[in-house]
Amino acid sequence: MNNLREFIDVSTGRMKADIVFKNGRIINVFSHEIIEGDLAVHGGYIVGVGEFQGIHEIDLDGAYISPGLIDAHVHMESSMLSPENMAELIIPQGTTTIITDPHEIANVSGCRGIEYMLEATEDIPLNVFVNLPSCVPATPFESSGATLLADDLEGFLSHKRVLGLAEFMNFPGIRSKDPEVMKKLMAARRRGMVIDGHAPGMAEEDVIIYAGAGISTDHESETFEEMLTKIRNGLYTHIREGSAARNLEALARELPENLTRWCCLCTDDSHPETLLKEGHIDHLLKKLVALGRDPVTAIQMGTINPARCYKLEGIGALAPGYAADIVVFEDLVNFRVLKTYKDGVEVYNGKSPVKIEGRYMDEKLLSSVNVQVERKDLKIYVKGKRVNIIELIPGSLLTKKSQAQVVLVDGEFQPENNEGLLKLFTIERHHGTGNIGRGIIKNLGDLRGAIATTISHDSHNLIVAGDRDEDIFLAIEEIKRIKGGVCLVHRGRVIVSIPLEIGGIMTQRPGKEVAKKMREFMRSSREYGVSEGIDPLINLSFLALPVIPELKLTDRGLFEFTTFKHISLECE
Repeated sequence: MNNLREFIDVSTGRMKADIVFKNGRIINVFSHEIIEGDLAVHGGYIVGVGEFQGIHEIDLDGAYISPGLIDAHVHMESSMLSPENMAELIIPQGTTTIITDPHEIANVSGCRGIEYMLEATEDIPLNVFVNLPSCVPATPFESSGATLLADDLEGFLSHKRVLGLAEFMNFPGIRSKDPEVMKKLMAARRRGMVIDGHAPGMAEEDVIIYAGAGISTDHESETFEEMLTKIRNGLYTHIREGSAARNLEALARELPENLTRWCCLCTDDSHPETLLKEGHIDHLLKKLVALGRDPVTAIQMGTINPARCYKLEGIGALAPGYAADIVVFEDLVNFRVLKTYKDGVEVYNGKSPVKIEGRYMDEKLLSSVNVQVERKDLKIYVKGKRVNIIELIPGSLLTKKSQAQVVLVDGEFQPENNEGLLKLFTIERHHGTGNIGRGIIKNLGDLRGAIATTISHDSHNLIVAGDRDEDIFLAIEEIKRIKGGVCLVHRGRVIVSIPLEIGGIMTQRPGKEVAKKMREFMRSSREYGVSEGIDPLINLSFLALPVIPELKLTDRGLFEFTTFKHISLECE
């Protein structure tokens, strides 16, 4: 607040406010009330609720005025859009603040990726706070584009928009007091910063260790009992509903009112199609109310709760001295957004799309695909006839480790001789090492062609599945041509190609264009044989993540979760 004297004059009525919202129903997230009256804004801040005169007076005709919505945990890169383009989609949905973890781009390009995310979100009409990626690479069993040590993160900790450390996945490192892990934790703790957790299915004795180490949030709960264990031990829990993971209904149905103050809302990962079709945090509010939750309680979970969780003073409420980040809803059932304001400035008028100027780009992020593959590298030779198979589970990111007797031709596995089985490759694409993991996949469907992508959690190497070497090779070449992205190939033709030129995981193209291409990709994938119940992009993009059961494929080969080590393609 630059002019305190002027602010006092407005609050006492000696001076007109910049803006006064008239005839609105004002959501008070502190007292859990809906108050009818004027809401005055001056110099970008809330003056108060009462009777005021303004230079500009806006008649809301009974609409609801809420604090701007806050996404407590999101990977902006999962939108496949540049940060500015993602902001253009979510501002019209009432979101004014997000807490992002640039884990994906950091796995591709390290500190340069974090710098890009900070630069690209500077001075846009959306608060973008950053929690630093704490586990890059996520595991030592794959090849990422970078390694981030405590010393690498140190320089970012003083940035005005950095809040702390993002989801700390390395619980074994905490338990064993790994020196590098301790160094990261202590760097954040010394500064009183927030450390996010990542604790799916964690037993209570481990949650105690986790919380004692300074972890204060988690967004991975899938059952109410799991969430309650974390709340009991002092963790804020983020209720998640995005494109990949949808936990809201399971958690919210049993959640008692007295625990909601410890709950925030987040999307984690959302694709453009999800954002355009369903919405952002506004969609979570709608679902909560449909489940019978009180609408003001739901709004608290999407505003003041995450603000308190992340020590964000001055946002998350409509109270004197708070930033005038405001969303106007038509009602508290469908939560249709009529207007969005950022620091008292209208950034969405209910009609015209949001346009953000001044795009920032680091040119080096546009050259992240370093792959040299020859067609002969796509042969899969097997010594015995019994092999380990990655079996997809419809509707799940989990896979099953199964075994199969395969037909070989001169020792070579060929899908055309093995119904229901396809070739799968994970190819290191950051440093040109030549690493290629080779596997066999079941339940993707009767794919006639190949699908390839450089979205491949968490190291984002190139992953490709197909039935013929010619199509697999063409898909790899197309990914190289477009500098990363997603493509579908059928019998020597590129059917769909979606360039994601920023680090191989994001694009500068508008959200609506990307959503349209994704619909085309999904439609064509079904046409060329991908099974119902399988999302060809989401399922494929998680097949290289070794921390999810049961069998995955990194660039170093098959990885078995239960033994937590690489195994041979051949059964022993």
